[in-house]
Amino acid sequence: MKAPSRRFDDIAVILVRPAGKRNIGSAARAMKNTGFSDLVLVAPPDFRCRETYDMAPHSHDILDRARTAATLEEAIADRHRVFGVTARTRFKSQRLVPAEAWKIYTKRDRHTRSALVFGPEDHGLSNEDLSLCQHLVGIPTHPDCLSLNLSQAVLLLCHAFYSAAAPALDEVADRREFSSADDKLRIEEAAAALLTETGYLTAAREKPIRDTLRRLVHAGAIETRDTRNIIAAIRHVRYVLKNGG
Repeated sequence: MKAPSRRFDDIAVILVRPAGKRNIGSAARAMKNTGFSDLVLVAPPDFRCRETYDMAPHSHDILDRARTAATLEEAIADRHRVFGVTARTRFKSQRLVPAEAWKIYTKRDRHTRSALVFGPEDHGLSNEDLSLCQHLVGIPTHPDCLSLNLSQAVLLLCHAFYSAAAPALDEVADRREFSSADDKLRIEEAAAALLTETGYLTAAREKPIRDTLRRLVHAGAIETRDTRNIIAAIRHVRYVLKNGG
């Protein structure tokens, strides 16, 4: 089994006969949010316009690279595994939920290319379209309203794949830069200098105040940017006091 990737370069998101230019833009935005980049449009309207791009902030590159095809057969010609998304309950195959589709996707080798296929906004994929898909996927919704907006469906299925592959959200913290012990010492010294200049840090208070500062500064992790901001604030207060406000 290939290790999960958070970049789905081997999956094409295929929109079949989309009617709404804004939906195309929103779908591109959903793809960008979830690590997908390969957009294929089957018989689309003229989507290279402001109406589409306005709905795809930070995602214009996906629209710029988007490929078009005259038919679904052409769009999936180079795909080995095709997932058709449908709300229909009556067809030849049982529908998978997104988590089951993800498990099937992971059972691939590095040469396998997949596709997630979404139908038109008004009636979804036709029976002929669905017959070209090896797997059918249904996105669970309340029975009072089974159908989804096209871009919503793209977001929900792509996000299901992304969530299954992605580590916990706390991984974002790992990308932050944290201050070293020397940087923390700079905070301690700057604070001590300020307290000395204001007359609060006297010889009698030296040890307990220093101990308190050290505990506060070194007790936990401090981001580098926070260290800079704290030291800058202390220096500003010292400057204001020195120059009489």
